[in-house]
Amino acid sequence: MRYIRYFSIFFILSVFWSCGAGLSNAKHSLNRLKLNMSKEEVKMTMGIEGQARALETTSEGKTKEVWEYSFADLLDERADIYRMIFIDDRLVKWEKI
Repeated sequence: MRYIRYFSIFFILSVFWSCGAGLSNAKHSLNRLKLNMSKEEVKMTMGIEGQARALETTSEGKTKEVWEYSFADLLDERADIYRMIFIDDRLVKWEKI
């Protein structure tokens, strides 16, 4: 019975620790972004491809693509959403929305 209690405590602490570490790692990835990175470089930096939200051609004939990343903070029950904007496959801006 004692082992079950210790295992339960260990499991719960592991879940909370891993959730916090995941959010911390995601935000650390944002700090490594640089303007003019290719979409592939952003994908490698972030660890996954963002969700494509828009693809259009600008008035100058350039391709504009918007990706979004959502980072959930399970302890705070909210998500931070970041938008990455690419022009001709190069990162020109990212912002928290």
